[in-house]
Amino acid sequence: MYVSPSTKSATVKVTPQGGTASSQTQQTNCTSTCTFQVSAPVGTDRFDVSLYNGSNGTGQVLSAGSATANIVANQTNTVSMTFDGVPASIKISIDAQPVVHSPKTLHLTVQAEDAGGNVIIGPGAYPVIDVSNDDTSGTIVLGASSVSAPGTPIDVTYNGAWISAGDASAHITATIPGTGISAAFQISPQPIATAFAGVTGSPITAAIAPGPDGALWFTERYGYIGRISTTGTVTEYATPSTYEPFALAAGSDGAIWIGDGSAGASDMGRMTTGGSYSTCTGTNLEAIALVKAPDGNIWYANQSPGTVGRVTPACVQTEMGTSPAVQRMTVGPDGAVWFTQPSPGSVSYIGRITMSGTETEFPLPSTTTAATGITAGPDGYLWFTDTWTNEIGHMKTDGTMTEFPRNFAVTPGANICVGPDGAVWFTTLDGVGRISATGQMTDYPSDARMWQMVLGPDNALWGVNLSNGQIDRVSI
Repeated sequence: MYVSPSTKSATVKVTPQGGTASSQTQQTNCTSTCTFQVSAPVGTDRFDVSLYNGSNGTGQVLSAGSATANIVANQTNTVSMTFDGVPASIKISIDAQPVVHSPKTLHLTVQAEDAGGNVIIGPGAYPVIDVSNDDTSGTIVLGASSVSAPGTPIDVTYNGAWISAGDASAHITATIPGTGISAAFQISPQPIATAFAGVTGSPITAAIAPGPDGALWFTERYGYIGRISTTGTVTEYATPSTYEPFALAAGSDGAIWIGDGSAGASDMGRMTTGGSYSTCTGTNLEAIALVKAPDGNIWYANQSPGTVGRVTPACVQTEMGTSPAVQRMTVGPDGAVWFTQPSPGSVSYIGRITMSGTETEFPLPSTTTAATGITAGPDGYLWFTDTWTNEIGHMKTDGTMTEFPRNFAVTPGANICVGPDGAVWFTTLDGVGRISATGQMTDYPSDARMWQMVLGPDNALWGVNLSNGQIDRVSI
């Protein structure tokens, strides 16, 4: 019989099957062994026994049994019965979450529990539990649709792919038919984080961007530009000794354009994919952010003074707007350049400037905001991180904003980009996070600590680690 470890009392009900005696119920407080003195009429009687998780027959029923016996006078009568556990909930677990790009067979365990949270075991009837999976892509496939015995695992076949829809998870639902008891479980492929060392020129990497040569290019604050292949091979190129490379972007001319982040401005730099470096004499910029715009020019945010402008491939510089404290830049779905202006404790802005220089600023709805990273999403919105409020926001090109609060302790980092799955990904202080078009967020903790992050030519997320000079790669 099934006797739950949570048992605190029991009741027995005796019902004569014939004669004139009425039903009677007795109770006793007990745990693993329960003793009754029962007055049972001679003849055929039905005995119903229930075990409870409260004293004096109160609380919830943990298990129950019944039997019919012929009671004979003046002798010991033994009544045998099997107790069936009474399900109150369902417990679902898996031996491991799958790792993306690593096909594997996993094992899902689905078990009925009583009201005390104990797994129901035999002997006794075990409730059939139906199991379903909402992933129709074939990424996650269940080997069975029901469980009829405790501890029987269900094989879960994972084909190695990323689940791009919703929150990037397969949702498993288990139900006990006719009871209203159900449970849900998520199977979520986990990204793979890899760190590449080999940065010797400086421990401070600041920015990264895909190059026209199929590699990633990055800046090192104290005099180097780095190149890393998608397999992790690092090559470094020295810049002039007074130069402090910070921002960079691939230009329309097939070269890498570099902004100097040092106080006391310097000229815009340009490097070919073969490592040949030159400067745009007279540009005199302290560039904090760069982006290649639809007009074929490199647009920049000048940190001091706070201006926005452009530099042509022929090194012709034009100041186009005045926007202080710009942090990040991107090209919007409308062909304009959009940028963030964080101001913790004051009003932060999302800025927009057209190719002709018309500038508009959209204030965030609260003074306790700090918009930092920004990217154009595939849904026609501008997506941004708000590190002050621990939120991810998006806005239409008319300035209409929505912010989605994160139910995680770790705040978003400074950057955000679109992943190969069509969702928006953002950096955090302990890895990366993902947000769907409807605001569903998932955190993926790892050792990646990416200050800036981009989508690489290999459809992985690449970023620079500001603290240790590593280049991080997250495969999704």
